[in-house]
Amino acid sequence: MNNNIDTISSEDLLKNLYLTQLLLFILSAVFIIIFELDISYLKSLFKFDMYNALTFGVGIGLLIILLELAVSRLFPKEWLDDGGINEKIFSNRTLFEVFLIAAIVSVSEELLFRGILQTTFGLIWSSSIFALIHFRYLNKPILLFFVVLISFVFGWIFEFTDSLWTTIIAHFLVDFILGMILAREYKEQY
Repeated sequence: MNNNIDTISSEDLLKNLYLTQLLLFILSAVFIIIFELDISYLKSLFKFDMYNALTFGVGIGLLIILLELAVSRLFPKEWLDDGGINEKIFSNRTLFEVFLIAAIVSVSEELLFRGILQTTFGLIWSSSIFALIHFRYLNKPILLFFVVLISFVFGWIFEFTDSLWTTIIAHFLVDFILGMILAREYKEQY
């Protein structure tokens, strides 16, 4: 693990994650005011369609997971290491804790990046900004490729379905299942 991450407890890292997500919610509210976004329009983005939820949310979410798992077997671990942050966040977590982390992250990020930024500035800008907030991947080309790919895929899903629920479901599944895998791997090692 990276020496910098070793100095932070997993609980402090989790608190920082929750604080970051709270800031994204606050930023969403500020942008709604600044951009004078119509609340009824934003509400319409939360329409739920079972076909889209299953086909694009669950289906594409599972495809992304399978792709990430395949890549993790093809490339050396150090090429895919984010400095130990994800391992530390998800290590020794319960099913409920992983569920909560994935739910909060998927809702806050999709609301801001798809619901507000993509509807205001378009797919390219919102996906690029999404990739930039994952700056810890900037010196890891494979991880950077994945975060950019996932951002554009989520943006495309949103463009195609016009539903935040679909992107939230896809984002949640990716974070939840990969988080559970990390939590399980940690428990098997210790």
